[in-house]
Amino acid sequence: MIEIELKIKIDAASAEKLTKWLKQNAEAKGEKHQLEYYLDNPDKTFFFQSELGYKDAANYFRVRFSDKGDSVCLKIFEVDPKSTKSKNLDEIEFTVSDGEESLKLFKTLGFTDLTKVEKTRKSYAYKNFEIELDTVEGLGNFVEIEIKENDITVEEGKAKIRELLKQIGITRFQNCSRGYVSMLWNPDYEFGEEEEIS
Repeated sequence: MIEIELKIKIDAASAEKLTKWLKQNAEAKGEKHQLEYYLDNPDKTFFFQSELGYKDAANYFRVRFSDKGDSVCLKIFEVDPKSTKSKNLDEIEFTVSDGEESLKLFKTLGFTDLTKVEKTRKSYAYKNFEIELDTVEGLGNFVEIEIKENDITVEEGKAKIRELLKQIGITRFQNCSRGYVSMLWNPDYEFGEEEEIS
C-alpha cells in the first residue's frame, strides 16, 4: 500500500468546523503534545540556500520530546534546489530514555541551531481515513489526511480526500508542500498553493 495523504493549512474557522465534525462523525484516537529541536552539524552543514531564495536542508536531524517517549531521528531527503519539492529517501529513528541528555550530548559534540517546533496533535479515524489535526506554535492550524486503500492511484486517493474535505465543509485551504520546520525557517515564503474545491 502506498502512502497517499494531503497536508493542508486551514484558518481558525475551518479548524473549529473540522473539530465539530470530527467529534460527531469520527473515532478519536488520542491527543499528544510534541516538542522537537532540529539541529545542524556546523562542520558539514545540512543547510543550503535554495535557488528560489529560501533556507533549505538535505538532512533533518531532530530530538523529539513526546507524551509517548523521546526519540532521535535523521531524515535524508533528495531536494530539488529549483523547486519546493523534496523526496524522503531514508529515515533513521530510535527511542531514547532521556531526550534532555540526548540534546545535551549533541550540543556538547558541537551541533547547533536548535530550531524549535512545538505542536499539539489530535488524531482521528473515519472509515478508511486517518485524520490528524495539528496546532503548531507560531504557524497555526494544519490537517493531515491519509487514505488507507489498496489498488488506487495517488490521484484517485487525493481526489477522495478532497471529496471528504468538501463533505466536511472545508473548501478553501493552502495545500502545503513542505514541513513545519521549513515554514519556521522561512516565515515570508509560502510553501504550497491556495486551493478551492468547487
